[in-house]
Amino acid sequence: MSDTKFVKGTWSIEECDLPITECTRYDIIAENGGCIAETFCEFDAHLIAAAPDMYKMLEESISDAYLFNRPLAAKKIESLLSKARGE
Repeated sequence: MSDTKFVKGTWSIEECDLPITECTRYDIIAENGGCIAETFCEFDAHLIAAAPDMYKMLEESISDAYLFNRPLAAKKIESLLSKARGE
């Protein structure tokens, strides 16, 4: 399995009201305080913020898939993880 290059740790969401446009921007913030991404869609913000937890869960699920004789599921998980790594 390849090494991940994305920012480790928990990601959170900060709402930023933009008075000029009367819009709300959602910043996805890493544990170190750096901004990972910005979006104007709250639902996308939650999906992005959950990405590290989902990645970790999928990584941990590969061995279970093989253990329970689900090689197709394991291959699909490996494919998703590769996609997340940009491979």
